[in-house]
Amino acid sequence: MTIYDNLVFFAKLKGISDDLIEFEVGRVMVKLNLLPFRKSLINQMSGGWKRKLSFAIALLGNPKIIIMDEPTSGMDRVTRKLFWDLIETLKQEKKTVIYTTQFLDEAELLSDRITILSKGNYSGCNFFY
Repeated sequence: MTIYDNLVFFAKLKGISDDLIEFEVGRVMVKLNLLPFRKSLINQMSGGWKRKLSFAIALLGNPKIIIMDEPTSGMDRVTRKLFWDLIETLKQEKKTVIYTTQFLDEAELLSDRITILSKGNYSGCNFFY
C-alpha cells in the first residue's frame, strides 16, 4: 500500500465520512510534509518514515487527545525537529498529547508534565514545566 492508500484506509476505520476523507487525508499529508511522497510504498519506507506515517494516522479526524509510544525513535534529526514543531502546534491548538519517550531532553522541551517510570514502577513524581 502507498502512504495515501494507508491514510484513506485508516480514515475509513476511524469513521470519517466518505465526502470528507479526501480533505482529511490531504490535511494531514500537508501538515506532515507527506504530499510529495503520497505514492511511496510503505514496505520501502525507513523506520522513521513509518513513525511519521503513524503520526499522520493519529492526526486523522482532528482528535482532541493523541497518544503515542516512542514517536521519535528511529527518526532522523530533521524529522525529529518537525515532530517537535508539530507537538508545539498541537499544544497551541489546545490538544492533549500523551507520549512515552526515552529522551529526557525531548520530554523537558515539549512537556507541561513529566512522570517517570523505572523498572515498571511509577516513581510518583510529577514535574511541571
